[in-house]
Amino acid sequence: MLYAIRERATGWIAYLIIFLISIPFALWGINEYLGFGGGSEAAEVEGVAIPLGEFHRAYRARRAQDGDDESRSLQREVLDEMIDRELLLQYMDRQQLDVTDLEVMESIQAMELFSTADGFDPQRYRNILRVNQLTPAEFEAQQRALLRGYILQEALEASALITDTEALEYRTLRAQTRDFRYFSIPYDRFLDPDAVTEAAIETAYRESLERHATPERVRVAHLELRMGGMDADTVPSDADLQAYHDAHAMDFMAPELRRLRQIFFKQAADAEARAHEAYRQLQEGEDFAALAAQHSEDDLSKEHGGDIGWVAQEDLQEELGTLVFSLEPDIVSEPLTTELGTYLLEVEEIRPGRLKPLDEVREQVEEQARRQNLERRYAAAAEELSVLAYENPESLAAAAEQLDLDVQTTELLPLDELPEGVLSVPAVQAALQRDEVRKEGMNSDRIDLDEGTAVVVRVDEYEPSRTRPLEEVAERIREELARQAARRALLEHAVELTERLREKPDFETLAVQEEVPVTAHDGVTRNDLDADPSVLKRAFLLAHLEGAPVFGMAVLPEAVAVIALDAVHMEQPEEAREIDREMLRQQTRNAETDAFQTALEARADVVRYLDRLE
Repeated sequence: MLYAIRERATGWIAYLIIFLISIPFALWGINEYLGFGGGSEAAEVEGVAIPLGEFHRAYRARRAQDGDDESRSLQREVLDEMIDRELLLQYMDRQQLDVTDLEVMESIQAMELFSTADGFDPQRYRNILRVNQLTPAEFEAQQRALLRGYILQEALEASALITDTEALEYRTLRAQTRDFRYFSIPYDRFLDPDAVTEAAIETAYRESLERHATPERVRVAHLELRMGGMDADTVPSDADLQAYHDAHAMDFMAPELRRLRQIFFKQAADAEARAHEAYRQLQEGEDFAALAAQHSEDDLSKEHGGDIGWVAQEDLQEELGTLVFSLEPDIVSEPLTTELGTYLLEVEEIRPGRLKPLDEVREQVEEQARRQNLERRYAAAAEELSVLAYENPESLAAAAEQLDLDVQTTELLPLDELPEGVLSVPAVQAALQRDEVRKEGMNSDRIDLDEGTAVVVRVDEYEPSRTRPLEEVAERIREELARQAARRALLEHAVELTERLREKPDFETLAVQEEVPVTAHDGVTRNDLDADPSVLKRAFLLAHLEGAPVFGMAVLPEAVAVIALDAVHMEQPEEAREIDREMLRQQTRNAETDAFQTALEARADVVRYLDRLE
């Protein structure tokens, strides 16, 4: 059921699911155990903080992913997505929308990324997570959150029903084209930093002192012990290999094999009846091989009297394996029907399971023995790392020398700007937030990141936060106030221009007076790729009046566009297509999920600290 939901996931919740995936897992949930102090929240959702450090990581990840330049609008967009995610998770907790551990593991085992030709590979799973700085527990918690989102999406989609009339109306609207013109006036035209007074700068500074505080900065040193970086042991002796082979005999057992033959009837209305007739004939003494050659519909085995050869239980479908490995030799089974067809089965001979001798599995035994030795050496080294870090709390030098490790040190950086890798893992970040590590210069406890990696961190240098003096930030405040004033002035000017056009609709003359070029689009659809998306959307929202242009405006990232809608062209299709029905269903789902999200936020206590985002 969960996989079907995943395939159909759409709309707002689907976007949140993608957001959960696209932001590294280490970023979310971190607020549960990082002790951020006052003023360090980007937002609060029902009393749950969205840490400022978490926001900055998500914002940088989005910019790197999309290639966007820094902007306030993108900051707000990322913050809104994080708030939506927290609202969604809180709602699912209240509604007790959960999935079982078995469903989580089934979803992971179904991922091709973690599979080889033999199916799900646990070692490959752990290796891939290790490369991505994730523990299995973290990744499985992430998958649980995603599957919960799919369940909620399924529930919200159930009401998206579309009638034929609605689908036809939707196709009519999609077929509509419009003619419009527009010109854009940039904010820079109204930008005048010199108009900002010193008094205004000082007032803005006093009203937002927290925005002008420098972040705490730390110089972090750490030791990283990796089992994968340890030297491999020499080849174990024959005696060692034999001892390992004997101690782990169950790993080297050859399974029980059975020589099997079958008469197979493909799935059909009369398949079971034909199988029972063949079974009756066998009970009366007919030859199995002859009946297989005559009736079996498995071309490969019928030519050999139904013989399949030697099989292990794991080679067969579960139903077949259970039956075959319960049969006594030379006893024909009663007909067994599966989704593939109906079988008559007979075991001719049984080869018991056996312990493979060392010579047969030497390479496998040697590999596993080496791995065991390496794990033991790593465990001993990890324990020694703990002891040395504890006994020498103000330095990593002793542990580094004893274990032949390099002390790695960062520049003086804010905690949320430490290099990607082990220092960005939540458990390490949590250790760095503890006062005895961050402020008192003590070594952390050993942090086990995954199977085969351990870290100890310390802060070699700590620089507390301070409020920048006014002279340091005055120019930036001046620019911000000037931009705000420019936006207000431009919006007022654009409204005035629109009113003038309604009184005297001479669009081209007004563009000349404003000294801006006019861009014209004729016969464009709602999805036209050549038109500015914001202008196009606004042009299709304007209500057209026959015989006269209609005027409006669209706010762009760095300008305001004044629009003249000149004509609307309608076509009347005879019938709706299935693609139209599905697209309208998709929009209905999106509208319902948008309404759901809006309702969640309306009922919740959400506080955004927008002045802290820069």
